[in-house]
Amino acid sequence: MPDLDKKINELIADIRNQSENENKNTEKEMALYKAASIKEAESVYKAEAKKKVKRSVEAGSAAISSELAAKHMQAREELVRLRSKMTDEIIECAAKKLSEFAKSEEYSASLCKSAEKIASVLHSNRIVLYVKPDDLVYADMIKKAFGKYCTVEKDDSIVIGGIKGYDKILFKLADETLDGKLAVQRERFVHNSSLTISIR
Repeated sequence: MPDLDKKINELIADIRNQSENENKNTEKEMALYKAASIKEAESVYKAEAKKKVKRSVEAGSAAISSELAAKHMQAREELVRLRSKMTDEIIECAAKKLSEFAKSEEYSASLCKSAEKIASVLHSNRIVLYVKPDDLVYADMIKKAFGKYCTVEKDDSIVIGGIKGYDKILFKLADETLDGKLAVQRERFVHNSSLTISIR
């Protein structure tokens, strides 16, 4: 059966490829938007500047700079909104694929593997393993894979799947949920996607 980490890595690679393609399209749109905005602003401000030169070149320049700065800020805010929307759409797509995986025959094996990983980290005799409510049907299998005493309880905050372990003696948490892994990948994606905002 395919390894869950391999599936996640392949999914992240797909996300990265998609983000790079969308980033190229966004950069083209940004370049066209900047060029059109600058051309429009230049024609308007040139006409205004000619009228204002007689009164005060310095005052006119300050007003133009201020208006350009406001337009740049507005454009930046719009691009930030678009980047956020794009990120949300990509992560939602990944969440959907992970949810489909959680309904597959391979999912139960990944739960066992997660239980084994948590068992290697949490060692006291008061371990609680949390799963999404639908996964309570796997409780006996999870306990067996864990290999030592534990309890399995539902956690409504786990939406996609996986296991979260908690050591009640050492107050230590081990998160092997698909939800947690997706959240980590979202942070990595935001920092490494090259969807930068640059309006000058």
